[in-house]
Amino acid sequence: MIAYMGKHVQQKKKDEFAMLLKNWREGLGLSQSQAASELKVKIATLQNWEIARTMPQGLARTALLNVISNQNQVADKSLINGVDSSKDNCSPVSKIPMELNKIYLQDCIAGMKSLPDHSIDIAIADPPYNLSKGGDWKWDNSVKLPGFGGNWSKVMENWDSMPLADYLNFTFAWVNELRRVVKPTGSIWIHGTYHNIGIINFILQSLETEIINEVIWYKRNSFPNLAGRRLTASHEAIIWAHTGKKRQYYFNYEASKKMECRGDALKNPGKQMRTVWDIPNNKEREELRHGKHPTQKPVRLLMRMLELSAKPGWTCLIPFAGSGSECVAAKRFGMKFLAFETDQNYLDICQRRVDAETTPLFKI
Repeated sequence: MIAYMGKHVQQKKKDEFAMLLKNWREGLGLSQSQAASELKVKIATLQNWEIARTMPQGLARTALLNVISNQNQVADKSLINGVDSSKDNCSPVSKIPMELNKIYLQDCIAGMKSLPDHSIDIAIADPPYNLSKGGDWKWDNSVKLPGFGGNWSKVMENWDSMPLADYLNFTFAWVNELRRVVKPTGSIWIHGTYHNIGIINFILQSLETEIINEVIWYKRNSFPNLAGRRLTASHEAIIWAHTGKKRQYYFNYEASKKMECRGDALKNPGKQMRTVWDIPNNKEREELRHGKHPTQKPVRLLMRMLELSAKPGWTCLIPFAGSGSECVAAKRFGMKFLAFETDQNYLDICQRRVDAETTPLFKI
């Protein structure tokens, strides 16, 4: 009986606190998403959602004043709306001890080690493929041939060439950190080719991380095979994975059906999206205006990933920023981002692109 009464009081206190937040939101005429952007949680006061859900109403009022005045951490939308987040499998809010919407000149493994568990909503990783082997192939457009575009050169970079054992250790380290910091409700997207995607697949499965899908990115405008000794490489692989045990990850199924994907001959509006994406590797002029990266991805490819598996207001982790396409896509989608890059030249390109990004959200 005493235990029942204790639970009843606890529930009443939790309901009072949730209602207080709900009244605050409605009193200011804010939508749920606007409230989530405005309301920040002072971790030193609330400590975690478990304490917040059980504090008395008087203390909750004091905490709420601290919340509004200090603005340290984005609040969980479900609690703002007066819903018990434990019922929808949301993780407790963890404070990210780094400034968001910033590209850090830092190794991503070291950077991610400073992040709390389950503090990131979604991650997009475009790691080194370890393909800078063999001959140094180049092409310039001084000789015009049908179907050829501008200048082209094979990726030959020091950061993209490691002994296999080193590459295995490197990949395991960053994947393991990525798996730790992404919430069970979030997603992990990882780019690759036949050079490295098997390694990534193996490591994910070794870490008991479920692969949702493997997407084939078909690049119909890929560069021809000059040697004539193998098939023309015209695709990359993208692994979509999640860290949860009960498939809590967010998937916007309706958007995946309704999406109008310009230029994709394999996707028709109203039909289910397949795991083969026909997206040319052409970049818009604006994407190259501030500089480029040898493995730069088109923004519309990344926007598709976000529209399928993310929500505006979420935080996107970008461990390999390069020239910043993922940062631009996150900003365009109304998200916050946290990015790492070890090359100052590419970081500068990335920063210029982010600063120049004013394009509103568009359909892809």
